Amino acid sequence: MNAKMPQQNTVKAWQVNDLLLELYHYVPGSIEPIPKHSHEDYQIGFSSDSIGEYFYRGTCHHVPMESFSILHTDEPHKSREVTWFDTPCSFWMLYIKPNLFYEVTEQLIGCSTMPFFKHPVITDCDLATKFLQFCGAIEQRVSRLEQESLQLSFLSSLIQRYADVQDSSQLIGKQQHQIKQIREYLEEHLEENVSLEYLAQMVNLSPYYLNRVFRKEVGIPPHKYQIQVRIDHAKALLQQGLSVKQVAEQLGFADVSHFTRHFKQLVQVTPGQYLSQQNLTKEGKNVQK
Repeated sequence: MNAKMPQQNTVKAWQVNDLLLELYHYVPGSIEPIPKHSHEDYQIGFSSDSIGEYFYRGTCHHVPMESFSILHTDEPHKSREVTWFDTPCSFWMLYIKPNLFYEVTEQLIGCSTMPFFKHPVITDCDLATKFLQFCGAIEQRVSRLEQESLQLSFLSSLIQRYADVQDSSQLIGKQQHQIKQIREYLEEHLEENVSLEYLAQMVNLSPYYLNRVFRKEVGIPPHKYQIQVRIDHAKALLQQGLSVKQVAEQLGFADVSHFTRHFKQLVQVTPGQYLSQQNLTKEGKNVQK
C-alpha cells in the first residue's frame, strides 16, 4: 500500500465528510517532542512498523507495533521528550468528529450515548485489518459506497469491542459551562488577538482564576488552546489550497514565521511541506494540491 519512503518527513491527508485521515512518513533521525495539546475529535493512531509512546491521562503509554492508540475527544496528551527512529517508518492518524461516533453508537445500541475508551492502547489483528482496508479505500479513491461501508465496519467493531458509553445528557456544572463558553469563543474567533482579561470578563471570573480552572478542565491554558485550534483549522485551510501566508494572516498569527513555528511543533512538518504533500479526497473526489 505504501510507496517508497521519501528523504524527508512527509504527511498526506484526506478529508472525507466527518473524517480526517493522515499518513505520516518519518525518515531516520530524531523527532522533536510534541507539547501537551488536545483535539475536539477522537484521535486514532495505527503504526505497523514502529513503536510509539505518549503521555495521556497521567500515564506513559507504550504502543507496540501493529497496535492502536485511542485518544478521547478533548483529552490532553503529549509525546515523549525525544523520539529516535533508526529506520524509516510510517503511521496512520484518523480524526473522527464526535457527532459521527455518536451516530454510529446510537445505531448500534439504540440510545443517545458517546463512546469512551478506557484502554488507550489496543492490539487487535482483525480490527487492524479492517482499519487498513478502510485506509486503502481512501488512499486509492474507490467508490464512496465502498469507503463508507469499510468505515462503518471498522467503527462498529471498535465500539462493540472496546467502548464504554457515557450519558451525553449529563448536566454541565457552572465552571464547565463557563469553560465551554470560552472554548467556543476561541473556536469561533480564531483571528482575534483576545486578552485573558476579556475572556475572564465574559464569564465573570478573574483572569487568574479563569487561567487556573481552564487548565484544570482542559489540560492546557487558554493561550495554548487558542494556538491548537488555530493549527487544526490551518490544516483544513491548507487542504483547501490557501497559501501559507494567507492562512497565517487569516488565523491571526503575528507573521508566517510565528505560524510556521507553532505548526511544525504540533504537526512535525512545516506548513509549506504539509501543503505540498497533500493528495486530498472530499466526498469521494480527489483534489491534488
